[in-house]
Amino acid sequence: HQPAGMALLLAYGAIAGATPEHASRRRLACAGLGVGLATLIEFTAAPAGLLLLGWLALKRRSWRDVTWVVLGGLGPALLLAHFNWRAFGAPWRLPYGYVENPGFVQDMAPGFFGIHLPNAEKTLGSLFSPFTGLYFWAPWTALAWLGLFAVRRTPRHGETRLWADTRGNALVAWLICLYFL
Repeated sequence: HQPAGMALLLAYGAIAGATPEHASRRRLACAGLGVGLATLIEFTAAPAGLLLLGWLALKRRSWRDVTWVVLGGLGPALLLAHFNWRAFGAPWRLPYGYVENPGFVQDMAPGFFGIHLPNAEKTLGSLFSPFTGLYFWAPWTALAWLGLFAVRRTPRHGETRLWADTRGNALVAWLICLYFL
């Protein structure tokens, strides 16, 4: 999940810095690359990527942006199509049709490839369970909530907003993504 999350973070950083008046070709290509990488790494990240691209569309309202977003995501899309073709016989065949583990099949059955609305029991288990709970095994991750509040504050004189340096942020997100591959 982490590499897909980092790729989505790359897309988010590229989109967050776009304004209704201006978005560079590099920024748009980075948004496409981030969504493409997230989908390549973990197919179930595609809906989140589509939400980010929807945000970009609402923000910019320009069909010319689509070209650069598609070009940015073309590499990962071609890699995924090639893998599916070689492994499963066609670019549109996905590995989920070949799952044999009955427990995994049961978990993936509801919703779209296992993506569905969360329920309280599974959410609490994912966060606090002594078997698989994120906050149980890595309690320091709960500190990320403090970062959410820190980001929301208004910058003081001389400070920059989050994602103001898109090149540096994109490079860091990209390198972290590559590290986890």
